[in-house]
Amino acid sequence: MQEQTVLIQASSGTGSGVVIARGNRVFVWTANHVVDADSAVVVKQFIRTEGRKVGEVSFRAKLIGRDVERDLALFWLDAPVGYFRAAVFSDDNFLTVGTALAHVGHVMGSEFDGSVSTGVLSQIGVSPEGLTWPWKHPTDQGTFSAFYGGSGGPVFHNKKVVGILVGGLVGRGYINYVPVREISVFARKSGLSWAIYGSRCPSDEVLNELVKRSTLFSVN
Repeated sequence: MQEQTVLIQASSGTGSGVVIARGNRVFVWTANHVVDADSAVVVKQFIRTEGRKVGEVSFRAKLIGRDVERDLALFWLDAPVGYFRAAVFSDDNFLTVGTALAHVGHVMGSEFDGSVSTGVLSQIGVSPEGLTWPWKHPTDQGTFSAFYGGSGGPVFHNKKVVGILVGGLVGRGYINYVPVREISVFARKSGLSWAIYGSRCPSDEVLNELVKRSTLFSVN
């Protein structure tokens, strides 16, 4: 799971992301608030030997889609696919409350990169009324721990991605993540379903058009 999680450096700070591969192209899912209004970011992958960090590599990534209301963003990574162990998404069915979950994120940037915490699915479809709630669509709640720098990192069940962490009470074990069923809705509406399931990769011409299109619209 650590090998599938990357550090994202944006103009507003750092966060985490999860790598997928389609053909010989690499893409990164993250939380939109990690990248703010950026259309390009730096993605870092840390190299480990027997559990010890022995180096790092950095690549540029270009935005190809974002959903502000769901707090999601997808980037096209300018990197060889062989540098990464790509993640696989789970199906978009509802999980059962109490299901075991694990989150991987980069706590405090690169200080504690690839930190893993575990917990359970606590609530499904959380969208409290009467509270200041930044997400326009329901999130799921987990009891694992997450800290600054972990936003955008993957949430796993049985080694498959079931969501993207977007927020919560830092250090308190009340964590909100966008479940796959909501990621799938965004992907379908944006013509990005290939970035959830399957192995098909759009042509570079199509990808470059997505990059161009993503910079034409306001993110507000």
